[in-house]
Amino acid sequence: MLENGEYRRLGENNVKIAGVRVISATNRELSTQVERGNFRQDLYYRLGTVKLHIPALRFRQGDIQLLIRHFLRECAARNGLHDRHFEIDVKAVEALELYDWPGKVRELHNEFMRIVSLIGPSDVIRFGMLSEPVKSKRKSRKSGGKLLERSVQQYERRLILDALHRNDWNRVRTSEEIGVPRTTLITKMRKLKIAAREQL
Repeated sequence: MLENGEYRRLGENNVKIAGVRVISATNRELSTQVERGNFRQDLYYRLGTVKLHIPALRFRQGDIQLLIRHFLRECAARNGLHDRHFEIDVKAVEALELYDWPGKVRELHNEFMRIVSLIGPSDVIRFGMLSEPVKSKRKSRKSGGKLLERSVQQYERRLILDALHRNDWNRVRTSEEIGVPRTTLITKMRKLKIAAREQL
């Protein structure tokens, strides 16, 4: 049937023509499976007329919001909430886009099935309504960002202090050495809480 579209019903002799298009999907590399003997080679070539590679959801952040809108409508309909128009706040969208979705689109769908089933009177889906794995990804990313910011500030503070000591706390010479205007140096000293004649 895959080869030429012809098939016979069980117990019949008449050949029929199938008016169908076969679309198949897998999350495995079939060429590798063929080499290992886990997938029939003839079936592989019969199915593989047009091949489409769809990257994992974590690599398609642009699709997340489209899928969110689709799933919100679908989940609302399934729960008999046809007249409800749900929105999702920015913090929740950010968390959903940061998450890796190991369970792929099915996991994203289940996330919204759970939320809509338990949402109550609210029409806005907020960060706190998301599952813990989704929320934790954003929290860890935010804490990582703060750590980087602190590290940069510590480095910047040390660099400015060293330059000030080398230039006997002369701000004009120090600003020239590190390559910033004097006003910028003074602003950074205030921000980094560098007091006059601070010891190294």
